[in-house]
Order: sequence, then C-alpha cells, then structure tokens
Amino acid sequence: MTILKHIDFEVPDWGELAQGPQTRLAYRDEVMADNPIRYWRLGEPSGITAVDETGNGNGQYKNNPTLGAAGLLTLDPDTAVQFGSFSVMDSGTVLVKTDDGGAQAYTFECWFKSSASSNTSLMGQFKANDGNRWLLRLTTGGAIQYRLGGTAMLLAPGPFNDGVSHHLAVIKAFGLISMWIDGVFKTDTDNLHVFSDANFVVGATRTAGTGSFDGVIDEAAVYESFLSSSRITAHFDVGTAAV
Repeated sequence: MTILKHIDFEVPDWGELAQGPQTRLAYRDEVMADNPIRYWRLGEPSGITAVDETGNGNGQYKNNPTLGAAGLLTLDPDTAVQFGSFSVMDSGTVLVKTDDGGAQAYTFECWFKSSASSNTSLMGQFKANDGNRWLLRLTTGGAIQYRLGGTAMLLAPGPFNDGVSHHLAVIKAFGLISMWIDGVFKTDTDNLHVFSDANFVVGATRTAGTGSFDGVIDEAAVYESFLSSSRITAHFDVGTAAV
C-alpha cells in the first residue's frame, strides 16, 4: 500500500510566474539604496516631465525625444528615451557645492545604447562662458570621453557604439575622475575642479539640445557621493540579470 504524505507548499501567483524571481523594481531599489540626489528612470510613456524618483527635482523633455523606447535593463519593463534631432532632458539647475575646493565626491550614472558614427553627448552640465562645464560623450570611434571646459580629460576606448546596452558610471573623488563601463574599471585621471551650479542635461551638450545623443538613454542618476566598486558592480549585475 502506498502512503501519500501531505506536503505544504506555496504556489506563486501568476504575476510572479510571468515576471520571474526578480521584480521590476529591483534595479530602482539598488539605485535608491545608494541615496542619489537625482534619479530619472526616463520611463514616461508621454508628456514633457521626466520624473525624479528622489523627489528633489523633475526634469523637462525638450524638442520631442521619443518616449517609450525599449528599456535597457533585461528584466525591467520600464521604458527608456530615444534622443536625437536636438532633443534633450533638461533637469534645471542641479548640484553643486561650489565652495568645497573640488573636494566633494560625485557619481554620474546611466545606461545607453547607440550605433552612432559621430560625436554624440550623453550627459553633462552647461553654463555659458564657464570653464567648469563638463560633459560625457560617445566619440566617433566609439570611445567614452569626459570633457571639461571643452578639453578632453579622460578617454575609455571602445567601441561602445555597437548597438548594445552599456552601463556607465563616472566618479569624481579623491582628486580623480574615474570611469567604469559595464561594471569594470576602465581609466582615471587627476581632477580637482569645482563643479558649478548649472543646468544638468541628459541626451545633449546644452539645454537647447546641441550635440544631441544619437541613441537610447535609460536610468540616469546623480549621487553626491562616490559609489564603491561593489555597488557599481551590483547595479550592473541587477540591470543585466538573466533570471
């Protein structure tokens, strides 16, 4: 005679089965755990407002970027923004401690995808006639470049204009600017400059959309601290998780 034992188990609901073990908010939770001062998921389906998850300051979409583009995180259905044709996300004035002698640490982060064959700008701060203006740019050759006041200061060779999703984190701390791409340290250089209070823009060089990024940008964040290598890796790992 066969004796069947009663075994208690929990059946996941359909939503859990459909989404898998990783929830759609996992990446957002990783970012928010590091206390950003600005965090734009860039997931709006329409409108002109780019919601800041921190509540510190929404941005504004200008010159009609394409909202609702496929997001760049593997398990998160949140969408992204396709920039181009002078489009930009202007956050308004954001940052910074201008009296710190350059000592304040910052981290700038985003995901991007592009197949552009020309110089195209990811994010930065613009202030007319200010030598402290800076930007992060994808170059013609597919490298990522950090520029300060119009001068190239740091270059991470690519190619990163390969049409696939990449994670970028740039850190200013301890007198250095360092660059991490896809969870891996790439390069650094001496840098003590003081960031100015200025408009922080995503997807262009200036607030008018000059030098618009030719591609998709997702999950842009600014931290008034430096992210450790383990935290950068954690963000990348969650964003690219397969299960």
